Amino acid sequence: MKKFSITFLLLFTVGAAHAANNCTGATYYDADTDACIACPAGYDYNTEPGKDDITDCQIHCDGGTYGGYTELQYIQTTSTLTYIDTEIVPTNYNWSAEFKVAWPQANASGLFGLSGTNVLRNRPPSYRFVYGLGTKTYTTVWGDAIAVSDWNTLGIKNKANVFHTFKLTKNGIYVNDVLKSEIANPVDWNGNSLSLYIGALNSPSGVFSGAADAKWEYAKIWNNDGVLVFDGIPARRDSDDAVGMYDRITGKFFPSEGDGTFTAGPVVQGFCASAGAGYWAAAQTVNYGSVGLRTACPVGTYSNVINATSATTCTACANATYNDTPAASACKACPTGYDYNTTTGKTSASQCQIQCPAGTWNGEYTQLEYIESSGTQYIDTGIVLTSDTNEIKVLTNLSFVSLAVNKTHLLYVSYPNYGVRVFLQNGEVYNQGIKQLIFANTDYLVETTTTETQRKLAINGEQEHIQEFAKSISDGASLYSIGGSTTGGSVSAKWKYQKIYKNGVLVRDFIPVRRNVDNVIGMYDTVTGTFFTNSGTGTFTAGPDVAQGLCMNVGMGYYAPASVMNLGSVGIRNACPVGTTTVGYGHGADSANDCGRTLHVGDGVLYMRKNKETSPALHIQMENGDMFYVNLSPTNHNMSKLHLWHNGTKYTAYDDSLFYNERDFMTGASIAQ
Repeated sequence: MKKFSITFLLLFTVGAAHAANNCTGATYYDADTDACIACPAGYDYNTEPGKDDITDCQIHCDGGTYGGYTELQYIQTTSTLTYIDTEIVPTNYNWSAEFKVAWPQANASGLFGLSGTNVLRNRPPSYRFVYGLGTKTYTTVWGDAIAVSDWNTLGIKNKANVFHTFKLTKNGIYVNDVLKSEIANPVDWNGNSLSLYIGALNSPSGVFSGAADAKWEYAKIWNNDGVLVFDGIPARRDSDDAVGMYDRITGKFFPSEGDGTFTAGPVVQGFCASAGAGYWAAAQTVNYGSVGLRTACPVGTYSNVINATSATTCTACANATYNDTPAASACKACPTGYDYNTTTGKTSASQCQIQCPAGTWNGEYTQLEYIESSGTQYIDTGIVLTSDTNEIKVLTNLSFVSLAVNKTHLLYVSYPNYGVRVFLQNGEVYNQGIKQLIFANTDYLVETTTTETQRKLAINGEQEHIQEFAKSISDGASLYSIGGSTTGGSVSAKWKYQKIYKNGVLVRDFIPVRRNVDNVIGMYDTVTGTFFTNSGTGTFTAGPDVAQGLCMNVGMGYYAPASVMNLGSVGIRNACPVGTTTVGYGHGADSANDCGRTLHVGDGVLYMRKNKETSPALHIQMENGDMFYVNLSPTNHNMSKLHLWHNGTKYTAYDDSLFYNERDFMTGASIAQ
């Protein structure tokens, strides 16, 4: 018996091998039918004889693809929760879509739609879908049902295998290229966040009242610029037989996200899928039932090549970009201004660098076009008025977001009845009874000057009012600004910049910034090098970033050489020796030799440099032998009150404050040297 059993097995094995060897080309041996069976469509690469299993059938995938999918003639929705989320989020009403579908049922059912935060019955304004109801088919646009026609005459209703093309555009809905529902006055989406769905969601979890028991042949979606962003074909994932849509644009497979599953239509052929954005794949041969191999791009690289033949490698992030996550389809841009490091392959934002010119420092702030207050924010300037305060002048560039009915403060001094207080009331600017009509969303330069004998208010450089009065200024009054007041309300406005002068000396030069380490919004004072944050409630809102606006002036009394800093790092500024100072405006303050004394000429101040002679220059020697220098100009005689004659030539003295980053009162733009 033992010998007979061995002989039988040998005969059987030889017989099976003989039958398999008879299977040539793209066929394999099927023992159940004792016949050669054709490999699935598309899996015809392996033509070696002797294949004895379907998994021996192979498909060859070119570089950039990895295989493992089978195209179907259609997929069919089968339940009220059979749908896919295309992950497409429209930003306005210019997007469009097209799909080809057979519609076999007559009851209410959803085909295609947009889902926001509300359910069907609430119908948000950015809502649109197509569905069928009873003997008629309707399209709903912005929640208003519009009868298309009795589609029995078109052969749509109750026709299980008759496919029709639907197009949704800005102008209306087309069926088989015939306009069936016109939109006379299309509107924008107004920034609503939506997702496009194919199939249907069941209320209340989505926007549809039911799903269409329909067969889908394809679905296409174009973005606002008319670029095809979704190109879905019916497909089966061979590794687990999941049925859904394969997007040929992104190389992503979308199975049903609902409780039900799609039903697969007849097989068309196997195909090689794109490696997809963020991945790469070498050329490979894939056996039936396998998905092949694709590899995620490592950090510092990306791949956005998603056609069928090109994504064979990943590209290193270049210029001012980086990537800190694998499988990225694009690199991330370095923050505005941090564009100095152009080394490829940066893997972290901390490798982004900024180059600050001499006389500037920091890098921990991002300059903004403006900061916006909502009415409860203000800044304590830290300025405390004293009895020797003869004049306070404030220059503010801003635009009003809204015009309050009640008083809202622009500037405020804590001491009662002091004349710096400027506020809005009924759309007019007041300064203790001085008023000027203003408008929302218009830039204004508001200049207020208060002395012990008069108040002045100027709007956009034009003097509006001068009020004579007598008022002594007491010690201890605090000045509040950029929103205005601890009491009585503040203003909803966009603040561009502000300068505050005390007794003719610039004591605050506010520019709007965001602190990078924690994204706090406030004002940076270039005079003191101090960051001022909100002292009220709520938070300021950041305006757009200003390019190249991240390096801050070192501030008066400091100097700094040119430097390169990584994002998140804080630069170094150096204090001048005791008894000396710098203006601190820009690239002139780059060394200790820029520290110097001040020369008072009338009501003006000239800043002198020590051991840093310019040509021509006024030489001033102190009692201890220290030499200081004041710049001279033989051409511009309007820069100061100090004029000198030498060898028949008139010279005028000037200091750095006339050149380094002074701002035009009207535009806020820096004045170049």
